[in-house]
Amino acid sequence: GASFFKLFDLVIQRTMESTALREALTAYLRAAGGDEDAASCLEALRRQAREEEKAESGGADHAGSTNESGLAILVRRLLLAKAGGSADRPVYSDGAEGFELFIRRGSNVGLYEAVQDAFQQLWTDLAFTSGEGAKAWSLLDVGSGSGLGLLPAWSSLEESRRPRHLTLMEPSAEMLKVAEDGFRAAGATDDETDFVNCTVQEFPKQLDQLKVQSWNLATASFSLQSLPKDERLAALEFLRSTCDRLAIVEFDVAPAFSKGKNDDPERMQFVIDAYARGVAEYAELGVDGMKVIDGFLVPVFLGYFGAVKATNHEQAARYWEEDLKAAGWASVTTTRIFDYWWSPAVLVLAEKEEKS
Repeated sequence: GASFFKLFDLVIQRTMESTALREALTAYLRAAGGDEDAASCLEALRRQAREEEKAESGGADHAGSTNESGLAILVRRLLLAKAGGSADRPVYSDGAEGFELFIRRGSNVGLYEAVQDAFQQLWTDLAFTSGEGAKAWSLLDVGSGSGLGLLPAWSSLEESRRPRHLTLMEPSAEMLKVAEDGFRAAGATDDETDFVNCTVQEFPKQLDQLKVQSWNLATASFSLQSLPKDERLAALEFLRSTCDRLAIVEFDVAPAFSKGKNDDPERMQFVIDAYARGVAEYAELGVDGMKVIDGFLVPVFLGYFGAVKATNHEQAARYWEEDLKAAGWASVTTTRIFDYWWSPAVLVLAEKEEKS
């Protein structure tokens, strides 16, 4: 659409020193615009994509020269993704290799360590009251994935401090199985756990089948951003009806990103600058890095501009606070926990009752 071409106009202005990129962009625009040479231009891009895939299968690092910027790599991979149709593949579904590599490499290592530390401190505070020792408590994790944000923190707690009951909810059956295997290996028993394969929208219908129907704490790390704005309030209201506290870890993106339209110049510039940093980071990782760029970063990037179906609906921390209060949570506080190439990660803690 028009937003997609406007996006490329803005990006290409910053990469005009690259002849290859100018030629690739010209070919793409001709193909999209229906020129008589469209078919041959599109085929040229597809041929380039196949050649790079062949290089990848042979173990070559095809990210580009060591002098190629993250922005230049991003543009080239966007062009190839649109030409080959690969950008339309689901990024969080079963078998989504790009996402799994993404969360385990680069600065995500430090990011998830920060998430684990924040959760562990929160759980420790919840599991003890002054002078009374450990108390029984329950935990719901929303969008657990393969357990990367939860399992290390849970495993590091003394058994007496762990939640008496643990419920993991995850839409991907494959990722949930990885999480379940990890918790089982770490000592979690069947009578103290529930592993639920569904979305947060479907979760209320699953309550009758669970061992517990309410929790002292719910956590959600980078999962509630998958909910479109019009579905988010209902989910936050449901969590308030079943949980005493809700701890959300999300990115505190710029307000211009949160409220701007797809083709808003300030919003576009924010995304382009951030993704140039992210792509440069992963391009240094060779073949695995390119799998992250092609299988996760490029589709998410295009989703921000309506070029493919959006998978992420992030917003500034202050808007999370507003949504939580609108859903009836009485007390909301935000703490910055990690500086990240996209935006700072924050822990937003909501409580059903006002703090005394």
